[in-house]
Amino acid sequence: MKSRLNISRGKKKIHYIYVLRKMPYVDKTEEFFKIVEKLSNENFNLRKSRNITQDTEVSEFASKITDLLQRGGQKLQKLERCVKQKGIFNDKTSEIEELTYEVKKTITDATNYLDALVQYTYSLNINNPQGRTHVDNIVSSLKNRLFDFTKKFKDVLHIRSEHIKKQVNRRKMYSYTSNESTFNNENYKFTPLQDIDIERCPHTHMKTRVTSVKLFSSVFRTMTLCT
Repeated sequence: MKSRLNISRGKKKIHYIYVLRKMPYVDKTEEFFKIVEKLSNENFNLRKSRNITQDTEVSEFASKITDLLQRGGQKLQKLERCVKQKGIFNDKTSEIEELTYEVKKTITDATNYLDALVQYTYSLNINNPQGRTHVDNIVSSLKNRLFDFTKKFKDVLHIRSEHIKKQVNRRKMYSYTSNESTFNNENYKFTPLQDIDIERCPHTHMKTRVTSVKLFSSVFRTMTLCT
């Protein structure tokens, strides 16, 4: 014992270890690992529940936007059919205006939901690169769908504008033709007797007088013979 103590005087570390080995102790190793495992599971479940909540929110936003674009797509197709109908008297103006309003509202609502989704994704603290890529892909896909929907709507409005221009030109043409036929049609010209310019038509006037004299002479001769 003395030799060990003498050795430990120069090496305090060895002395402390020797003393600790002689002290009574309770083995807490198993309990320690249980606590570590429990804390690890709690943190994992917390992260898991947070990811589930985040995925649910993203899915709800995406579902709303998708539903809006699907229902709006049906109205856009109906609007396109109405716009492409030709004919001056086959213009469904009231229905076209109503469908145009509804499609515009669809674009506005979908844009607002998409902006809210983008802001929500910015607020997420996603450390997993795969999770971030997944969310970014969802947002990118919805943006592309909304862009295509808006572009098609603009194309339909352009077709509508061109048809209106053609209809206006046709109405002007028909109106001009109708006016010309009313006032310049040879079949409807009429020149009253009092409108004849006798000075400019002396031959006509003379012929009329000669014919009248001949007719009077003939009648007078007939009456004389009868007498």
